[in-house]
Amino acid sequence: RDSNPTAVQFVAVELTEISGFAAQYGIKEAPYCLMFQGGSVVYAKRLRGMRLMAKEGVQQLPHVLLVCSQPAQQLKLERSLRRSGCAWDLAMDAHQALRLASRATPYTAALICAEFRTEELHSIAVAVRRVDPSSLVLVFDAGLHPVAADEEEARMRFFKEECSEVLVYTPSYTALHALLSRKSRSAESSVPSRVGTERAELLNEVLGVLERGQHGSNTGPLLGTAAA
Repeated sequence: RDSNPTAVQFVAVELTEISGFAAQYGIKEAPYCLMFQGGSVVYAKRLRGMRLMAKEGVQQLPHVLLVCSQPAQQLKLERSLRRSGCAWDLAMDAHQALRLASRATPYTAALICAEFRTEELHSIAVAVRRVDPSSLVLVFDAGLHPVAADEEEARMRFFKEECSEVLVYTPSYTALHALLSRKSRSAESSVPSRVGTERAELLNEVLGVLERGQHGSNTGPLLGTAAA
């Protein structure tokens, strides 16, 4: 090899953080490799390994299923959801909640008032997680709706085994925003990435391009971008 090879700079790009990048360079799946020289693309290829659909720009708004029959709590929570930048569907009872959950729309969270029977709470949680197993189940006003003695054991088991959070009162904007933000960060961190495992292969391909002269004349340093 040449003892003075062209300098190569590697840059990792998170497509979900850069609006328009995937569309601009025609990226349909990730991980993907782009090579630039002098401001122009000289090489473009999807890397081998796990295929992920490219999702770029501002991610979808959190989508919440709000289940509550009480107007005062509805207004307070809808105001908080709006401030948090969330989209939401309102169900006044368990029947409406099950109908909404059956539409196969993934919900970031189900925000359910504890006023309903334990059996109904369980059915809503199951319906929501049938579409997206990672959906949060948040039950609020748990301290305001005591249950009969024969239902207490089932209620406590539901709280322990199926709920992401059990809130004694109606959550404030700050508390609700923190819960939904934690879910968003968890979802982002769980997205698998294979870029790191392909680095040696990517380097070999870069060197191959340089040796074959496919990048044209040496007009400047080469920039290799791995997009995930």
